[in-house]
Amino acid sequence: MKLKNYLLAFATLSVMTCLYSCKKESSSPSNELETTFELSGDQAISENLNSDAEYILNEAAVDNNFAGARNTGVAETMNVLGCPKVNVSQGFPKTISIDFGAGCTTSNGVTRSGIINITLSDSLRKSGSVAVMTFDNYYVSGFRKEGTITWTNTSQGGTKSWERKCVDGKITGPGGKYWLHSGTQNVVQTAGSPTPLNLLDDVFSITGSHT
Repeated sequence: MKLKNYLLAFATLSVMTCLYSCKKESSSPSNELETTFELSGDQAISENLNSDAEYILNEAAVDNNFAGARNTGVAETMNVLGCPKVNVSQGFPKTISIDFGAGCTTSNGVTRSGIINITLSDSLRKSGSVAVMTFDNYYVSGFRKEGTITWTNTSQGGTKSWERKCVDGKITGPGGKYWLHSGTQNVVQTAGSPTPLNLLDDVFSITGSHT
C-alpha cells in the first residue's frame, strides 16, 4: 500500500466523480478544468492518507500480536513500523499508541511524524471488532492529517472485509492550504487470504463515497 500507488489509483476515481459534481461560479472552461483537477488531487491525497493509516494499523496488529488468529512465522510487511514506538495496553479493549516522534523515513521514502492513537474493541481479525483512530500532530510526507477514522471488521463466511469511515477529516498541505473531507469506504479482500502473515500479496476491491 504505497502512498504513490494510492495517489494514482484514487486520482482516476476522483476525476470521474468531480467531472459530474464539481461546480464553480466562473463559467470559464479552463477554470472549471483547473478546479476539477485540484479537487481530484485533494481527494486522492485524502484517500491516500486514510489508506496509509489503515495499513499502519494492520501492520502494528501483526507485529504486536493483537491481530488474532495466530500464525507461526515472520510477517512480511512494508516495514512502516521500523522506527516508531508502539505501546499496547493489556486485554481488550486495547489502547494503542504509535509514535513516530519528530519523524522517521521508511525504505520507500515516506516520512511520518507525530502519533496515531487507537482504541480497539477486540482482535483485529475478529468479525465485529472496531478500531477508532485519531491523530496527534501527525504528518505524512509533509501533509498533516486530522479527524477520526472508525474501522469495523465486517468479514463473513471466510471473506475478509471491513468498513472504513472518516469523520471530520482535515488535511493541511506543506504550503498551509487545507481541505475538509468525510466519507465511507467498504473494502473486500480478493486475494492474499491464504497467507495472513504476508501483507504484501493482499488485493482488495474498494467501493464507497466521499465529500
